[in-house]
Amino acid sequence: MAFFKATIMIINKKIDKMKSVFSRTPSAPLIDTKKDHIEITMHDPMTNAFTISVVIPTLNEEKHIEMCLNSLFCQTYYSNIIEIFIVDGGSSDSTLEIVKRIRSNHSNITILNNIKKIQSAAFNIGIDNFKGDLLIRLDAHCTYNPNYIQYCAQYHSSYGYGNVGGKCSIEPGANTNMAKIIALVSASTFGLGFAAFRVGKKITLTDTVPFGSFTKKVLNDVGKMNESLPRGEDNEFNARIRKHGYKILFDPKIISHYYGSADLSSFLRKFFTNGFSIGILLRISKSSVSFRHIVPFAYLLVLCAGISLSFYYSFFKYSLLLLITVYFILVLISAAKRFSKYKIRFIPIYIYVIFLVHLYYGIGTLLGFIKGKYDNKA
Repeated sequence: MAFFKATIMIINKKIDKMKSVFSRTPSAPLIDTKKDHIEITMHDPMTNAFTISVVIPTLNEEKHIEMCLNSLFCQTYYSNIIEIFIVDGGSSDSTLEIVKRIRSNHSNITILNNIKKIQSAAFNIGIDNFKGDLLIRLDAHCTYNPNYIQYCAQYHSSYGYGNVGGKCSIEPGANTNMAKIIALVSASTFGLGFAAFRVGKKITLTDTVPFGSFTKKVLNDVGKMNESLPRGEDNEFNARIRKHGYKILFDPKIISHYYGSADLSSFLRKFFTNGFSIGILLRISKSSVSFRHIVPFAYLLVLCAGISLSFYYSFFKYSLLLLITVYFILVLISAAKRFSKYKIRFIPIYIYVIFLVHLYYGIGTLLGFIKGKYDNKA
């Protein structure tokens, strides 16, 4: 008798376990980054279509805005259920005239004003106005592959991701040698780090993606972007997404094409401000900062300490020499890979640009960390 009771109890436990499995809400798939290829089955958007809202912050984007919008009109997803918000921060060029001309043939474009000018405020204006199921934050400086929106929508309709995005391919901002070198530096692992969206080749969970996509539920749970951050707002926002228990997915098939800086001064200015934002985030939101963000800062500190101590101790003099030698060997290896198709005479310029990027980024991080916050007027 005891044997039968024990058997019945085991069967009941098995039944309860099976019920819990089949009644479970579908969640994000486990990603095994050790595998070379990951098979993920997604719902067909024809049977479970999201309505899409796109928000694009603009400020003097006359050079790229038409290409950006045209790439959205070529999407494989349903163009008739996409609403596009151009959130303009007071452009003084012909950006708005171009948008208004295009709008005459595309009634789903809406122009909104962004008096604060910064991108976090533009994104929040999009949150306040969008009516779709999925909000995608895009950049006017880019164009997007035809299946960009479709892939994002498919992932969100199948799994409970907090953010989905893909690879950012860097294109030269002008037809000059310097612009081409800047694009190569921007795509270099050694130059700008090993973020998945720069160098990733397979589907993986990550800490951030550019030009992400978010469901209404995620936005309700996480809230808006931090408008006290003129830069680095996306890092802080993605950290909050992860803190709320959501996953961030990178898929290299989701491709955007970013047009880089056309000249060295604007390129370095951009990375100084990026570094400055990381310094501030180190003070107010450490979870927003990854190891790759602080490498130039750490290198700068070690370099400065080595120079100072080398005046007093020969050990630090030789250590500093070794550090600099290793650094330039790594830059040379990076240059050799990048310039296999280009003329050797550009390698010194490439090395010079990478050194300046690391220097400006590191100094920016140091100053941001010392200051600890942005000015209220920023």
